[in-house]
Amino acid sequence: MITKIIREIRSFFTFLFLASRSRYSLIEKIDVFKVLVISHWIPKIAKTKNQFSIRVFGNKITAFNDWSFNYLFKEIFIDEAYYAEISNANMSIIDCGANIGVAVFYFKRLFPRCTLMAFEPNPQAFELLKKNIEQNDLENISIFNLALSDTTGHRDFFIGKNFADINGSFLENKSQDNRIIVKTDKLSNYMKDKIYDLVKIDVEGAEHTIVKDLIKTNKINCAKRYLIEFHHHKDKEKSNLTPFLRSFEKNNFEHFVKKDLGQVVTSRHAVLDFRMV
Repeated sequence: MITKIIREIRSFFTFLFLASRSRYSLIEKIDVFKVLVISHWIPKIAKTKNQFSIRVFGNKITAFNDWSFNYLFKEIFIDEAYYAEISNANMSIIDCGANIGVAVFYFKRLFPRCTLMAFEPNPQAFELLKKNIEQNDLENISIFNLALSDTTGHRDFFIGKNFADINGSFLENKSQDNRIIVKTDKLSNYMKDKIYDLVKIDVEGAEHTIVKDLIKTNKINCAKRYLIEFHHHKDKEKSNLTPFLRSFEKNNFEHFVKKDLGQVVTSRHAVLDFRMV
């Protein structure tokens, strides 16, 4: 009992630290702290693992469980892995691997007038994505329930025990509890005759195939900037970071690592920021 109390006290001060170190205003920091506390303790009090809803900066987000929401909230709203300083208020964004839409909310908060395309292959996560957009009346968003690859058709897709698992992947060894079949398509088929301001890609190892298609179809330069979560040692293969970086450099992009060197070396993924020069 004492151990449990100590653990919860530590959680309280951890949330306080995370909120205080965020780049938000004081009022917003308080809101961040409230979100962390509520999403941590309410599921414990309710003793349920069913969907729960929580307000984040005025928007109502419904998540499958507290663990997945907390992970996404910390990565996207506190660590701001997808933060971008872009002056175009009417910018266009593509979100590859949208899950339940936490990044969609983040982008809409940064750029309220942006237009956005979001792709999510997991049908359960897609339903929550759709619900979150509709219950907040978000506008100028197109969503697609499919997996992006370098082929068009259908493929095996693996998700965990949680229906809206954040680790859904083509790779069986990443999330092998449930095998489903999803529709696949090429991102190039959706990049029309325009230049997109930002493309965010977080697809659990499939980023290679998406980029391969964009290069093959000469669509790589249809975006000014890419924020890509690069996954190391996917499917027990050797890391191929060097050719991945080179493919962008050959197309006039500079790359930046959005995590410090220690994190990149010790973790299996890092957010890479590619900017057109």
